Amino acid sequence: MSQATIQVNKKPNYSLYIKSLFISLLISLGLVLVFALLIKGFNIPDSAILPVNIVIKLISIFVAVKIVIKEKSRGLIKGALVGAIYIILSFILFSILSKDFSISIKFLYDLLFGAVAGGISGIISMNSLK
Repeated sequence: MSQATIQVNKKPNYSLYIKSLFISLLISLGLVLVFALLIKGFNIPDSAILPVNIVIKLISIFVAVKIVIKEKSRGLIKGALVGAIYIILSFILFSILSKDFSISIKFLYDLLFGAVAGGISGIISMNSLK
């Protein structure tokens, strides 16, 4: 006789998502502050700002996704969701700090970037679980 497998849909742990996004925003703030001090102290050209900004986003998204992924299921979806939410929250945070809430096509590209980076991070994180 064969046994039927019952799959129970577990509810997402929202507190884990909130914690991961909070930590990733703190990482972003810290890295941006360090980079701003480096720019001021070492006369770094403006052309370095965009690539460093991208690296800061990648690190922050990867950390957030790594915190959220605890099981080998839906890594792509969870990661993409965390990446997109991180981009939205970081946009709000840095807009408040700079007092400039202008939304442009760049924000949509950032949102897509966050979702893709999060999805890839989710796959990597899921596959690195033991």
